[in-house]
Amino acid sequence: MKGRVGTQTRLHYLFSNLSGYNWVMRNTYKNILNFFNNNEAQFRLEVIKFFEEFSLKPTQKAFGVSKATLYRWRKRLNQSGGKLTSLIPLSKAPKRKRQMMVNPKIVDYIAFLREKHPCLGKRKIKPLLDKYCKKNSLNPISVSTIGKVIKRHNLFFKGGILRIKLRFNLSSKLFYEKLIEYLLFSNTKKVYESLGFKSPLDYLIEKGGMSKSL
Repeated sequence: MKGRVGTQTRLHYLFSNLSGYNWVMRNTYKNILNFFNNNEAQFRLEVIKFFEEFSLKPTQKAFGVSKATLYRWRKRLNQSGGKLTSLIPLSKAPKRKRQMMVNPKIVDYIAFLREKHPCLGKRKIKPLLDKYCKKNSLNPISVSTIGKVIKRHNLFFKGGILRIKLRFNLSSKLFYEKLIEYLLFSNTKKVYESLGFKSPLDYLIEKGGMSKSL
């Protein structure tokens, strides 16, 4: 047997077609949930109710709340028109967070290194950047800051480590094309710590074992 439809339900169906009604109801439910999920807000409401019934001194004795604090909570509740969410503690986080400041020359140099050597990570960039900073009288930055610069300025370029996955349906021609592509990359683009953070090609050119014209 179906239950009877109450007045509240009938009102809901009556006003549900009005513009903005659903938004107001959702917002109301959200505020109620926020209040009941916050223990501090519920405590403040309890203190205010106790104060209005038993006056100031008994309230201070019962809850250990100062007069100024109690009046501030009560004022906030009254100014909001009785909204319980006004008793939720405000965020103490600073409105303007400190921004990371890095010299533009350093950012440009990191971008240059990343574009030339896409696989060069923040730890391998660090010694190269320190030399650059010393040469240009700049304050060096930490490894973690280098990583943040890479992410913030989106210094990601194509040409990272190529992973060749062998599959049964991969033709021999395609396999060798990928293999040649990888070998070219690993010998001309990828840098190695053992070679002084240089690619094999750059290392050979520097040592005089190969000409750039080749």
